[in-house]
Amino acid sequence: MEGTTLVANLFTKRRVNLEAVARTLKGAWKTEQSFELRDLGENKAIILFEDKVDMDRVLSMGPWSFDKYLIALHKLGDEEQIENISFDSASF
Repeated sequence: MEGTTLVANLFTKRRVNLEAVARTLKGAWKTEQSFELRDLGENKAIILFEDKVDMDRVLSMGPWSFDKYLIALHKLGDEEQIENISFDSASF
């Protein structure tokens, strides 16, 4: 899955149901191939795309939200560690 991974952060203090997030995003993103969300805790998730074109389109069409909470997306680099990602800004 090299080059097809995003890390997501939902900006809320309340616990979010990632299954509900995944269902909502599948409908909103309308990807050609599937993608999978994996819970990282603390309202963060890793998103694994089957298709790089889908991932790039999702990034370009942002920003995204769920239940009125901003979802920050970060494209994970090859050598990048998830714990080192800082979600201190989002593109609008």
